[in-house]
Formats: sequence, structure tokens, C-alpha cells
Amino acid sequence: MKKILLIIHLVLLTVTLKAQTTAKDFNRNDCNGVNHHLFSELDSNKVVILEFFMLACASCIYAGQDLNAMHIQLDSEFPGMVYFYNMGFDDAYSCNDISNWVTANGFNSTPFDSGAYQVAYYGGMGMPTIAVVAGPLHEVLFLKSGFNTSDTAIIATAIRNFYGVSAVQETSEIFSAVRLSPNPTSDFVNLAFHLKESSAIKIEVVDYLGKAQKEVVEADFGTGDFNQKIEISSLANGVYFLRIQSNSKAEYYKFTKVD
Repeated sequence: MKKILLIIHLVLLTVTLKAQTTAKDFNRNDCNGVNHHLFSELDSNKVVILEFFMLACASCIYAGQDLNAMHIQLDSEFPGMVYFYNMGFDDAYSCNDISNWVTANGFNSTPFDSGAYQVAYYGGMGMPTIAVVAGPLHEVLFLKSGFNTSDTAIIATAIRNFYGVSAVQETSEIFSAVRLSPNPTSDFVNLAFHLKESSAIKIEVVDYLGKAQKEVVEADFGTGDFNQKIEISSLANGVYFLRIQSNSKAEYYKFTKVD
């Protein structure tokens, strides 16, 4: 019997750890008494950044600081469209605990208690767990347990791509006229851009976690037009990005793989 229970536990754990591609709905009050229906917010084309945290977790504070700064910047670019929620990972935390943590760290996030069910859904086995969900499709743009300082750049790029704004201005001295088609696509995607100066270029297909799924090219290119047909038929259906790296900078271009 113990062996059977252990096997059942491991199966459930495996399911819990499976990366989610769609958000988990909730309809509840935050710690300020304001009601939030997540899917209604997303249906209004909003983006919601969820940070699940432990009170005794230094890395949760560091992550919150970076996410807070990113949220302030994104709010200036997309006023009223990007929300930042902090949820305690444990239902034992009270709203007083959560609100005090948010206030003490100077975050502009909205505090919620009782986040254990959401954490389980998103597979958070380490704190902080960060999920970024967006839009009427309720898609997950980013999901990760743990945090690196580079994560906010990936998240911000994913959100800008969601709103159709790429990071071209950051590397405009190198690239121009970037085009990605067709989108959505099933078997291939065409990438085209103009390279303004000679440069070492690395192009990869990455998933919404930033993990490389396919290397496209890594080479030195001269000034001129770049065009390449990229086969993606072997990828599972879902949201991906073409990551173009040059001179230690990266741009992300979103596309969707469908059958």
C-alpha cells in the first residue's frame, strides 16, 4: 500500500511540475478588499505578473525589486494594461503578513493571501515562482521557479511582443525592417531583416521560458538583407520566440506554432 501511495504521489507531482501554457482563473478579493476576476482582466487584453513568494526568502525580495522596477517601466509604456500581483505561496499567510511584506519592500504590487492552489497549478517547487499571463487566450508568456536578474529582460520583451512592440529601438543601429511571417504557422516561418553593419549574429528559436529549442544560425554577416526560411514542423504547438543576438544584445519576436 505504501508503494502504491508513493507511486500516486510521484505521478501527481509530475503533473504538478508540467509547464502550463494557459493561466489558472481566480475570482477573489485582494488584501485591500478589491475584487479581481483574472480571466475578465485578461479578456480586456491585460497582462498580469504573478510573483509567488515566501516571507523568509531573500531571493523573493530581490526578484520583487527587479519585477517592481520593470513593472513601473512597462506601466509607463502601456498605461493601465500591466498588473503586478504578489501572492503568498502558503494559505497560512494572512493578508496582514502579505501586505506588510509588500509595504516593507516598497513594491507597487497588489497583495493577495492564500496562493497555494495557484502555486500548485503553476508547478512552483521553489520560491519565488513567477508566472506572467496575458490576453483573451489566457496564455502564459513566462513561467519559472527561481529567479535570475536576466529574467526581467525576457519578461519585458515577451510583454512588449504581446502588445506588438518589439525591442528594435535597443539595437536600431544594427537591425531594421524585421519581418516574421506567416504567423501563426505550422511548418515554417520566414525571417527577414536588414543588417546595417557587419556583425556576428546568433539566431535561435526559444520557448516562453527562454530555453533554446532550435539553433537557426550563428555566423558573421556583412551589411545587407538577411532572409531565411526556418523549419519548425518538429516543434509542439505553442508560443515561441525567435531570439536574435548581436553585440551582447537580444531581440525577441513572437510566433505561434499550430497544426
